[in-house]
Amino acid sequence: MTLDELIERRKIRYRQADGTHVRSEADALDFINDLGFVWLINLSDADLPSLEQANPGVYWRDDYKEKTRNAAWWWAWKQTLPGRKACCYGKVLRGRGTFISWECFPLLYAVYASVNDYQDDYRDGILSREEKRVLDLIAAHQEIPSPDLRRKFGPIGKEVTRALDRVLQHLQETFRITAAGGSLEGWTIHNWALVGDWVAEEHLDRARSLDLREAKKQLLLRYLRMSVASSVGDIAWVFRWNRREVAELVQELVQSGDVGDRGSRHSWSDVLTVGLCAPTHNAQTPASITIDCTI
Repeated sequence: MTLDELIERRKIRYRQADGTHVRSEADALDFINDLGFVWLINLSDADLPSLEQANPGVYWRDDYKEKTRNAAWWWAWKQTLPGRKACCYGKVLRGRGTFISWECFPLLYAVYASVNDYQDDYRDGILSREEKRVLDLIAAHQEIPSPDLRRKFGPIGKEVTRALDRVLQHLQETFRITAAGGSLEGWTIHNWALVGDWVAEEHLDRARSLDLREAKKQLLLRYLRMSVASSVGDIAWVFRWNRREVAELVQELVQSGDVGDRGSRHSWSDVLTVGLCAPTHNAQTPASITIDCTI
């Protein structure tokens, strides 16, 4: 498979090719359910699809101050889709807005969430005082709008706002809280809920039943089916995993026949430094294995 062929296959899977674009909320949900997880906006060269790039028209970042009709569509979906619990949405992968299908939710939850109650994690020193305060406020008020949460968190000011934003991002990344719909006024306003209260018990039960290693393998397999081919470096960057662990997971998937390496005819130890695509996030790192799903 050449680089041009890889790009064309990704365009189709990412709904960027002619005739495949996301044009409605129903299309967006189908897109999310098909791939499992997609970003709202892709602000990097990472091999992840986004609703922004799948929605035809002017990209948000091309004209930041003006909402085109198309931009208003996909910008609103981060409220309307979780608002009716059609999917989960939060700043999860790399701290960026991520839509997650309910089929894929247990995998991400099993990998990134704590198995303990937040009160226990606070007593064990895992959560900060500010994080516990936010969780207490959300637990007490349920689906609390962002402006109300900011007022209750502390005095209005830039430092307090920045502190709250950091806390909200970390609590989303660790699946403590989630966006639960919200207002479409202005730049839109999230409502916040505890994941344990908002997500259906069946999804949480499935997540808790998963072995961590198996959950990572299944999540990696989904990513590879989505991106067609990738490298150890890029996979480690997207999921914030150790490169050695990624290489081991890939080897297990290759040995099981779920994926195949397509970038080299060398032995496995040689393949780790030979491939079609070099990692895009560390120019000093040599090219890593490129793998292609056996679909």
